Amino acid sequence: MIESEEDYRFYLEADRVALNIGSWWPKYFSHDVWRFERLLRRIEYWQNCRRSPVYRPLYYILYWRFRRLSLRLGYTIPPNVFGPGLSIAHPGTLIVNDAARIGENCRIHPGVTIGTAAGEEHAAPRIGKNAFIGPNAVILGPVEIGDDVAIGANAVVNRSFFEDGITIAGVPARKVSEKGSFGLYQRSTEVVRARKGA
Repeated sequence: MIESEEDYRFYLEADRVALNIGSWWPKYFSHDVWRFERLLRRIEYWQNCRRSPVYRPLYYILYWRFRRLSLRLGYTIPPNVFGPGLSIAHPGTLIVNDAARIGENCRIHPGVTIGTAAGEEHAAPRIGKNAFIGPNAVILGPVEIGDDVAIGANAVVNRSFFEDGITIAGVPARKVSEKGSFGLYQRSTEVVRARKGA
């Protein structure tokens, strides 16, 4: 969760690296997913760090822009759900419950639903870091997923998988491989931390 301006800048940089955006300026106007992620992080920063009533009017303007872009891209993604290094593959329907929590370096594809169990309001999934979520996957209820897990396309996950570094797929989902998400995409937070340490 973004709790300072330094966190905000780290999240932005990790998201930029995850999306493979080479420079900030030209892509800001032409890359809708990057624009969305920038607005998402800005909303999170303002919501968590700038709570004074003085900032409320600007927050509402930002939130209106965020909602408008969300509707255009087909995303229902609330603030403070995803860790740094979020990589949304491209525009298309994405539905994420506000009670869900997903760790850093998540790669997510269109058609994914991450929600609560029927009749529940806050029983939402907890997904570890370095998750790869394939197209049209459905993850429902108070399930927990370990780190470095790849969730296959069209999988329906309705139970927990605590083991790290595995691939799950099927309806209902089951473990199908020991490979996991390693090597499927770049771990952007590690890249950003390495740059800062250098």
